[in-house]
This record gives sequence, C-alpha cells and structure tokens, in this order.
Amino acid sequence: MKRSLWILGVCIILGAVIFTTIIVKYNVHTDLSGENIDNLYLLSDVTAYIESKKLQPSEDVMHPGYTIYEFENVFAKRLTMKEENGQNKIYRIGTSNIETKTSKNISIGSTVEELISIYGEEYTEHWSDQVDKLIKYKDKENDITLTFYIYQNKVDHINLEITNFYK
Repeated sequence: MKRSLWILGVCIILGAVIFTTIIVKYNVHTDLSGENIDNLYLLSDVTAYIESKKLQPSEDVMHPGYTIYEFENVFAKRLTMKEENGQNKIYRIGTSNIETKTSKNISIGSTVEELISIYGEEYTEHWSDQVDKLIKYKDKENDITLTFYIYQNKVDHINLEITNFYK
C-alpha cells in the first residue's frame, strides 16, 4: 500500500512538472504594445499615404477582405489594410527590405543572437519550408504577433501583424 502511494505521488509530481513545462513553453508572452516597423504602427490610419500616392495597390498578392499595398520605389515592403469607418487601418506590415528596422533596430541581416538578445527568450520556434525557421513573439494582451523569418542564422523577413487578422 505504501509503495502504491509513493508511486502515485511520484507520478503526480512528474505529471505536474511536464504540464508546467508545456504550459510555459507554449504560453509565452512579450509586450509588443509599442512595436512598429519604420514608425508604422498596427491599426493606424494610412489614408494620407494612399492619397499622396506613396502606396500602390499590389498587383501580385491578394488577401480576401483586405487590400495589400506596396510602397512606391521601396523594394519588398508591404502593408495589408482594411477600410474601417473611412480609415485605412494596417493589419500587417511585412518586409524583406534591408533598410527597414523594427522599433528595437532589428533589420534584415541581423543575427539570431542579436534578435534574441534584444527581444528576449519569450518566443516560439516554428519550422517552415520557405526558410530555416520562424521565431515568433506574441503579445496576447494586445493581439500582436511579430515574426522573424530566419535563413542561415540571420533575419530574412519580418512580419508585424494583428494576430489571426485573416480569420
């Protein structure tokens, strides 16, 4: 009887440790409330950019319910927007442009070590057939995801987006 209770106790403790490890690993949170790319913020209105013709509708990328714009004379920098109440609000900023920087000065070509030293270790890794891996930081309170596409241990693409905006 004592041995059965001891085994049960060990199993409960082991189960709690495994459960806690899983929760911690997949329940990461990073404050991204002030995050931006080149001073462009999610959900901000960019109607003035559109009217000044600095943004052009993308001809090669479509997303149902949203309009994708590219910056005139700027390589590989796109905004995914949706019109709401007369405003064109940003839901995703995606870039592979080497001149683009996040609010914490991470850019295309930054190393994984630089990225993690600046944004911290509260991230999840995902595998991709397009690059070596994805490093994702999530702000659950503000519904923001910051994804870094990693190729050969360097940042190759950056996405800042409202989490699951396309659903």
